[in-house]
Amino acid sequence: MTDVLVIGAGPAGLSSGYYLQQAGISYEIVDRADHIGSTWAN
Repeated sequence: MTDVLVIGAGPAGLSSGYYLQQAGISYEIVDRADHIGSTWAN
């Protein structure tokens, strides 16, 4: 079971995922785009 759902795979979402992983908390990141970092691509 996932403890945290992070919405958005931009800078804040990826940073959140990093710190959740460091804390040992299970998480899932979802984004409307089919790849991460779509904010940076535009």
